[in-house]
Amino acid sequence: MNKKLILGTILSLAACIVVFVKTSSLAQLIPQPTNEEGSLTILEAKCGEATATKVANMSCRIKNDSSKEVAAFTVLWTITSASDKPYKVSTTEDKSLVKSLKRLAPGDVVDCEAIGSVTTPAGDPFTKVEVSIDIVLFSDGSTTGKNLTNSLLQIQTRQNIGRYLRSQLLKIYRDQGVEALMRELSDSQINIKNNGDSTHESVQGTKGCCGPIGS
Repeated sequence: MNKKLILGTILSLAACIVVFVKTSSLAQLIPQPTNEEGSLTILEAKCGEATATKVANMSCRIKNDSSKEVAAFTVLWTITSASDKPYKVSTTEDKSLVKSLKRLAPGDVVDCEAIGSVTTPAGDPFTKVEVSIDIVLFSDGSTTGKNLTNSLLQIQTRQNIGRYLRSQLLKIYRDQGVEALMRELSDSQINIKNNGDSTHESVQGTKGCCGPIGS
């Protein structure tokens, strides 16, 4: 057999092995949870797909390891490429707006998902995926976390809007009675985003959700 042909075949096989090892090593790096003591703990995290150019369907299981009830929290995923370019995806679970909604009690576990995908050009492959709890708002009003996503401001804004709307509805009830209140509620076009479900800030059209185990 021609020596050049043999050499070319060997080099091609070597290149395939390098690509395979690189992709396999990447999968081993995904994901890397970062936890803060006395807060929420990420028990496990995974990606439905993790290659050099695409990370998809990220999910994690979270436990309230604090001694307080949690009203809201944000999960932050950071996918970093070889050029150190970060792609960030966040999911917020907010039960602070309505007091009657079940919140995350100490010891409770919840699953969170960021459904969709994040991609990068072939020349700038992903090298690392990290997941952390960005901010936690406890029911007593105290907080913990870096709040890199500025989610706390969004949560507080929703709370303020909720208080205002409740005060106006209460005024209608007191001044005009139950029928007027029911008409206002049935005719209202007001739509408060996140009345106990999850919100999601992301890149490239991903979406997210959080829900208790077994829901």
